[in-house]
Amino acid sequence: MPKIKLPAIYASHMTLQRDKILRIKGTAEGCASVRILLDGVSSRAAVMDGHFTCAVGPFPAGTGKTLQIFADDQTQPLLTLGDIQIGDIWLACGQSNMEYFLRYDADWNYTKKLEHNPLIRMYNVPQIAFAGQDRHPFGSGYWFEEGDPAWAVFSAPGYHFARVIQPDAGVPVAIVGCNWGGTPACAWTPLSSFSEEPLNIYLKEYEEAVSMYSPEELKRLSEEGLAFENSYRHELEWRTMMYGLTEEEQQLWMKEHEGDPAIPMGPWHPWRPGGLYETMVLPVSTLSVKGVLWYQGESDSGHGDLYDRTMTALIRSFRDTWKEPELPFLFVQLAPFGKWLECGNEGYAQVRAAQDTVSGTVPGTAMASIMDLGSYEDIHPKFKMEVGRRLALLALKYVYGRDILADPPFCSAACAKAQEDGSLLILMEIANTGEELYADDTPGEGFRIFTGRVGLTPAGSSCDGQELSGFECCIKDRGLQILLSSEDAAQAAAAGTLWISYDEENYCTAHIWNSAGLSMKPFRICVNLPAAETAE
Repeated sequence: MPKIKLPAIYASHMTLQRDKILRIKGTAEGCASVRILLDGVSSRAAVMDGHFTCAVGPFPAGTGKTLQIFADDQTQPLLTLGDIQIGDIWLACGQSNMEYFLRYDADWNYTKKLEHNPLIRMYNVPQIAFAGQDRHPFGSGYWFEEGDPAWAVFSAPGYHFARVIQPDAGVPVAIVGCNWGGTPACAWTPLSSFSEEPLNIYLKEYEEAVSMYSPEELKRLSEEGLAFENSYRHELEWRTMMYGLTEEEQQLWMKEHEGDPAIPMGPWHPWRPGGLYETMVLPVSTLSVKGVLWYQGESDSGHGDLYDRTMTALIRSFRDTWKEPELPFLFVQLAPFGKWLECGNEGYAQVRAAQDTVSGTVPGTAMASIMDLGSYEDIHPKFKMEVGRRLALLALKYVYGRDILADPPFCSAACAKAQEDGSLLILMEIANTGEELYADDTPGEGFRIFTGRVGLTPAGSSCDGQELSGFECCIKDRGLQILLSSEDAAQAAAAGTLWISYDEENYCTAHIWNSAGLSMKPFRICVNLPAAETAE
């Protein structure tokens, strides 16, 4: 008897992407062809070496659809998938801040009381570290709606994105969670992306890590680490950490868990280069999607100088895999952070700058800034509903064509004007302000930017140079103004250059928003000084 098998993500209660040709792939035995029937439309494909790819559609949005698959000319289907919706599918990818469970979110108690929306569906891709791993994380591998037990362990940013998008789009919306805490970007990128410098550093570091153990020792330690990571005891203990602990509680937690088994870097480690691309991305790549949501970068702070190229390679690989060179890619800039467990914040400012570079240079991308949502002693900010909202605004503007304010404000230009008393007035134009610009202490009034900096750089120098202090920053006419004293103005004139930076620290506390409640993203801008007047 013929046998037909589809990828696991093709199941009853699923969502399919509207307005795109659907290329349904699978395996077949005992037949020469397969026929797919979806919403009254039939399509046939030949079986080659046990595999088939059947193109069908495109279809408009709808609900209550049935997909049937027939072998050869049989009249009875071998597979029937029911209760299918057709709408928009978004991948929610990245590390722990995208994976971050709804049950840990600050707004979970509120979220649970919301009226359920049957047009939102979710799917968690099983976290598989290596081919053949027998692992079945709770809440993964099947389609579900709000209220299902898996809902509590779904991506909070991804879900809240859907809550905003669905009513506006007016079609079913599905989120596919494809994420894993702690993972670097290279784990989600194919190995072919690391063949040349400078990105081949990821392969060099992998090979160096593997060489530290004999093959037997590497396997033994990996098996011990895997057994511990997948144990129920570890899951329960980790929950307390994800809900949030003070710095003192974290120190105690680390002391209690000294010597816990750990998986060494190697072929069984989920963070290895190219690993999760093979085990989690490719298995869902047969599913046509609307776009990608990305929240990651914490684990790449050690290579912040490469992150723009790493992320560009990752975006390119996703677009190549889905064969959509313009596939929308919306991502979150890292939030301010101080210290969590053994993780420090070194390199965070550099990663943020790289993320900003990507949003400005890679077409089809957009970045949400969350500089106001960080936590000094927790790498996992707890207000993910707002993160989802900001990603949704980007999607509504750049993917759905809505005329709305969706981008974070930033400094687009600056100039300096000499005052009669010798002081210097710096005027900064701010883009994406909407109707107003306000700060967190006294909206619309003068305020101090504690993590802003004004400084001098000697001509020809690549260093930051001398910083000026004691300046005040005010909001005026949807812009910013800084007044430097005559002494600081004289120093600037002597140096010949002047720069202004905002939130360029690894941890920042200054918050400025536009009228859409979007926080200003970090920036650095050089200011041309007014020419000195020549005495007659």
